[in-house]
Amino acid sequence: MRSLGRVVAVTCVAVLGVAQAVAMAAPAGAGDIPEDQVDVPTIDGVTITATYRYEGKPFFEGGFILPRPQMDNFVSIDCGPNGAVNPVGGPGGAPECGFHPAVTEATVTITGAAPWFDVAKSFEIVPYWSFDDETYVKGDPITIRAPKSSKLTQALAGERYQGIATAVNLEVTATVEKIKSWDEETTSKQAIADVEGLDRELDEAKGDLKKLQKKYPPAKQVIKEQRKAIDALQADLAAVGGINEGLDLANWKERFDGHLQDLVDASNNVRGKLGLILVFEDGDAPQSE
Repeated sequence: MRSLGRVVAVTCVAVLGVAQAVAMAAPAGAGDIPEDQVDVPTIDGVTITATYRYEGKPFFEGGFILPRPQMDNFVSIDCGPNGAVNPVGGPGGAPECGFHPAVTEATVTITGAAPWFDVAKSFEIVPYWSFDDETYVKGDPITIRAPKSSKLTQALAGERYQGIATAVNLEVTATVEKIKSWDEETTSKQAIADVEGLDRELDEAKGDLKKLQKKYPPAKQVIKEQRKAIDALQADLAAVGGINEGLDLANWKERFDGHLQDLVDASNNVRGKLGLILVFEDGDAPQSE
């Protein structure tokens, strides 16, 4: 439990029964709120949870003011069975819970799109309340720390993977179309230029996949296999400088198509672990021939 220090008041304007904040300077003699306390919020993966408790001092609105990076990660706020949710109703557009009638205790849970540890290892949030349904008071900033062991749910891991895969799949499709046009006149310079976008996306994907396998252990092994499949495909891309300069184009395309299919198969194994549909409807990769 943490005692609150000096508070700052802001005016609330009731709009459809929900308090909206208009910032004002702290009035003279605002003073401290005696004996008022709030649990230090805890983080568990994508959630931040805290319980307000007051001794004989009911409040009508309450919530947390988040820093901008955390606000960008904000998805929703849960006010419990007696609270009314207003995601941007608090001071400066902060997430807010309303209670009518007023309560002396409430548990608030804020959910993010990504684990809070991925946004910042530690950060400050500011609790606030309205005790009269007309003005807000802000407490002292509270520093909270996200546990490093935060793991993803299957659904969130799936969302992460979709983001990784979408960029790669778009580049694969574009690159295969370029490769289809290669012939005996294609220079090594042109071949290198045609595949550099895909090579860059694969590099980025490997790094993101390594992070994902740590965040979602059930898919660790299949993600490792996909990273190996990426390595094999990148070895093909690294060889294109020899196209028509000693490297047989037909043999290279056959090897590339095989490794691309291996990557699709590996991706589908990952998708199976994450509850996602197949990367290509029939399970086959596009061909360069």
